[in-house]
Amino acid sequence: MTKSQRADNLKRFPGLSHLAYQHPADLKAIQNLRKIPVLPIVMKWISKNYLEEVERIKFLGSNIRLSPRQCPRIYAMFQEAAAILDMHPLPEIYLNTQYQVNAYAFGMHRYFIVLYSGLVDILSEDELMGVIGHELSHVKCEHMLYKTVAVILSDVVGGAMGQIFSIGQAALIPLQLALCAWSRRAELSCDRAALLVTQNPSVMASSLAKLAGASAVKVSEINMEEVYAQAKEFEDIENRIYIKALKGLQIAGMTHPFCVYRSREVALWGDSDEYRKILAGDYLRREEAASRCQSCGAALKPGIIFCPGCGQALKPMVACAKCKEKIDPAWGTCPYCGTPQAATAAASACVKCGAKLEVGWAFCKGCGTKVAARSAEAGECPSCGAAAGTGAKFCSACGAAIAKGKTAPRKSKCRSCGKEVSRGIKFCPGCGNKLQSAKRKRK
Repeated sequence: MTKSQRADNLKRFPGLSHLAYQHPADLKAIQNLRKIPVLPIVMKWISKNYLEEVERIKFLGSNIRLSPRQCPRIYAMFQEAAAILDMHPLPEIYLNTQYQVNAYAFGMHRYFIVLYSGLVDILSEDELMGVIGHELSHVKCEHMLYKTVAVILSDVVGGAMGQIFSIGQAALIPLQLALCAWSRRAELSCDRAALLVTQNPSVMASSLAKLAGASAVKVSEINMEEVYAQAKEFEDIENRIYIKALKGLQIAGMTHPFCVYRSREVALWGDSDEYRKILAGDYLRREEAASRCQSCGAALKPGIIFCPGCGQALKPMVACAKCKEKIDPAWGTCPYCGTPQAATAAASACVKCGAKLEVGWAFCKGCGTKVAARSAEAGECPSCGAAAGTGAKFCSACGAAIAKGKTAPRKSKCRSCGKEVSRGIKFCPGCGNKLQSAKRKRK
């Protein structure tokens, strides 16, 4: 590990949200991952059968845990990287004596980072701090649950754990491939975080080039221009269909993209306006990110159930009764600590008849009781009648698609106020008047 060449006045980003730098491919892949029906089942199984503490005990017994009094120089870089990304509390960090050029983050609830001796020896201090920032970003971007599930699932599908736990390994292969596809994209987000930590694109690109292939003796001879040319050649070859197919087969089970490709990708982002704006202090903060869709970044109004930009269900997260981690309220078991969860609070209900109410309803569709004022200018969802803002693609109450630029026509009208209404409802959501059913009308 060579001495640092960086400036002492590295910028920090208070309140930085991971959405400020997260790679679009990462966001899209995790959105697709959450749609896999079997994923919550697998996470419940892992949370019940996997003991995270066993893994931690192994590291306590066979690795060196860093601290202000143990390898203080590396630990100081660790603290500085966390401060730049505005991360707290800090995970544990260990040094492993195996001579590999590698590092990783692990854990479902109690996180820790592992650096290998080979990595520490071959990288400069600036490059090492970038790698530490990369691993910290896995925690910041909320990758850790899925990353840990991917590692454990790999062992299960590989057969070692499958011999112990009775799981159909073949049934888990599609899920493992989906996790690997997401993991490769998640690495691109963390490379960006590493660049925010080092604030030097050439440092990040050189560290990735060293991961691709370098020796401690000849490390100074790496020519980055040649690395970029190699990455460009790699991309050009992909244009042939059969090469794309071969590449797809080759990387299907990989959790990381090729390092040469990553070095060029992070160099390109380092030359972007998005990166320069973050350095200038113009970035998305956590408070603002809380009101944005995690999938498409669209602005969200309080109380809506579906994103009006992409239609993604916006499930409110609740705290686990034991570990306090935020989880999906539909899960019966916490995937972090395995604690069974009590039934979640009942949805909003009509004060008169107790019927479930959806966001945006002005009147209860069970008894007609007025719920809230309705904007006369707002459009309405053709499915549930909820107010739909101008330009919304999806209803924020039921998730139904809305015709571009205007709401779809109604199939019937309220005789009292003339408002178009959906078939099958008992009361007009515009005026609360009881509607005559289609069956009674035919009689």
